Amino acid sequence: SSGINAEYGGFDPTINDDLNGNDATELDVATQFGLTTQDAEDRGYVFEGNPQVEVFEDSNVEMQLAINTAQYGRTFQDRTHVFAIRKKPEDVVEGNNIYNLNVRGKRGNIVQTYPAVEYDFQPNRVQMKTGDYIHIQWTGSDTNPNNNDGQGRQGTDRSNMILLRNITYAKEGALPEQTHNMSQQGQWSSNYPIYITNTTSFLGLPNADIIAAAFIEQTQFGGDMEELDDAGTYYNMGLRRITDPGVYNYMSTRNNNFSNRSQKGRIVITQSPFVAKKVGVAGGEVALPNGEATLVLDPDAISQAVMFYLESTDAVLVQNTEEEQAARRKRREAGSNPASRAAVR
Repeated sequence: SSGINAEYGGFDPTINDDLNGNDATELDVATQFGLTTQDAEDRGYVFEGNPQVEVFEDSNVEMQLAINTAQYGRTFQDRTHVFAIRKKPEDVVEGNNIYNLNVRGKRGNIVQTYPAVEYDFQPNRVQMKTGDYIHIQWTGSDTNPNNNDGQGRQGTDRSNMILLRNITYAKEGALPEQTHNMSQQGQWSSNYPIYITNTTSFLGLPNADIIAAAFIEQTQFGGDMEELDDAGTYYNMGLRRITDPGVYNYMSTRNNNFSNRSQKGRIVITQSPFVAKKVGVAGGEVALPNGEATLVLDPDAISQAVMFYLESTDAVLVQNTEEEQAARRKRREAGSNPASRAAVR
């Protein structure tokens, strides 16, 4: 540790057990809390089993800490991870966003994965505009507990990405005309993948990328691949610029287990800035990502949670004057008609 706040100061290779021959070493707790050695001993600020600490000076109120010094050198759950930060490619067009699409969670049911979660795409809903970039990548594992529920070989984590089957019947919220006239690929309520052909459209990606994401073919040739058992633990499509607007619903055939657990995702691509956000009776704001407009809903403006969609257009947006905003605040404070308590600024 370093500093008065006892924050970890980083690995110091000059400090190790060779310096003291594995003998017990006294830990200077007093300095970390700005106390003298005697004050620390008197008030319980010492490194020992279950110390009783007098938090407030001269208070005679002691708080016992659950410390077992015999356990401090052990690692019960190693949650360390290794990640890399790569330099942005030089051919990336400035002014466009880059979205990182991963998989979170691990193999198992909700009890077995706790305190983690079951498989899910992260984020499971991506909103972007044409010209933006997406980096699809995820990691798996070969060292999960062998008794954890899941598909494929015991102990393995694997994922893939493939479009859901297209709409085959009328369903509320699933028809193309209900998605702002954008083309929709895949029916969210379906649990079957699309039949991939040379004309399959997914984000405007080339057919080779679509096949690789579905079958992990870029890292594996042959082997037991019905449930991707012999696929590599890491998949990296690389950075791709998105050109085709639309709504794309996809799944992981390996882990989407119908009624038990779901691994699905949605990517919404518009030709202009777009946002979808649910707001409840407490009110809130829905803002376009480029800052052009914000929808403000005061408390009780609506009687139930509503999903709002904002999309930038070529229309002229009239901004409220300061006088109009002041009048709106007065109406709100006076408890005016709740139905009028929504405004765009």
